[in-house]
Amino acid sequence: MTKAVFFLLWCLVFIVPWEGIFVIEELTTGARLLGAAVFAAAVVAVVASASMRRLHVAFIPLAAFVLWNWLSLAWTITPEQSLGRCVTFSLLFAFVWLIWEFAPSPKAQRLLMWAFILGNGLVLAATYMQFFLGDLATGGRYTAAETNPNAAAIDAVFAICFLLYGMNTLSRGLRIASCGYILAAGLAALLTGSRAGLGALAICILLNLAGFRRIGWGQAFAILVCLFCGWLLAPQAAVELFTSRLGETERARGLGIRQEAWIGGLRTWETNPLLGVGAGSYRVASERGGGPSLVAHNTLINVLVEDGLVGFGIFLFICVMLLRLVWRMPPRERGFWIALLGAYGEYCFFASQEYQKATWLVLALILVQSEAFRRPQVPSSPAARQGRMTAAGTAPLGKRDAG
Repeated sequence: MTKAVFFLLWCLVFIVPWEGIFVIEELTTGARLLGAAVFAAAVVAVVASASMRRLHVAFIPLAAFVLWNWLSLAWTITPEQSLGRCVTFSLLFAFVWLIWEFAPSPKAQRLLMWAFILGNGLVLAATYMQFFLGDLATGGRYTAAETNPNAAAIDAVFAICFLLYGMNTLSRGLRIASCGYILAAGLAALLTGSRAGLGALAICILLNLAGFRRIGWGQAFAILVCLFCGWLLAPQAAVELFTSRLGETERARGLGIRQEAWIGGLRTWETNPLLGVGAGSYRVASERGGGPSLVAHNTLINVLVEDGLVGFGIFLFICVMLLRLVWRMPPRERGFWIALLGAYGEYCFFASQEYQKATWLVLALILVQSEAFRRPQVPSSPAARQGRMTAAGTAPLGKRDAG
């Protein structure tokens, strides 16, 4: 039963990058339906086995953040939007629990990363199809169906990070194929015209190259080869698209719109700074403050305005806790997550990401990896160490193995 649940969970992670393509009658997405099926199967598996993995202490602030968003229904300025956002946070919390419960081993965690890589491959294929057909998405940018161009770009960066982490476990032929995937993902990020996404990609590459001892000379050389090939193979139309996006007029326009949304949201937040305007209410808050009807395009500002100082404090605590867990990991895993979080941190400055599945997937993987690679606690005093050795020597074999 556990293997069946993990397979469904793998399929759920596989859908995450392209869930925007699979919308059912504008009511829900395939990811939500599959997520409900996975959760139901997980509950049955836990009840049947009469056992459940002890939760990580990080679930306390996560639960507090979700609960605070539910409490905001009492003072929100947009009850309907707040209810929808609260349901989303609850589903994401369940998503984290599923990964915690059914992917405790490093092998299972790598399989989930591969699920995301393969799922993102479908988005890459659809993006290139649009490019070759000349079918421009919203704003003259290439992306897959209803997938947001910025989200497509950061998902490509995630896939590249996951692939660089798992390349050491691949055969030589698959490593060469992985280099092709990295090149394709980087060019697809260019096709989206996402400035924040390209900035995240640059940070990802630079931090991985800086840690070449961790990823190995071979992978560092592969990254450089991909950069060179990307420079040669980048389509002229994609280069012109991105160059226009970097133009002074376009950059000023994009930043100006964001600043108006920030100022508008913060003006409304000032009326209730402690509690905020309510979950999912930023668009209306921005309008009331004289700004455009947009989300904040900044994760920290979005959380501050919607959840107030209380929710913002909980969110910052979660961020610091995750960084602390990453810092305690072995060097290889620590370097991998620093590169990914460094890239994602830049992206979050230009996008509201606290309610996105990819964010909570990263959060869940950090939790399970920190537990899987946790270093055993060594007693500080010689007497305590001797006591442990004596106890281990006299304990029954079965108990010692179980420990």
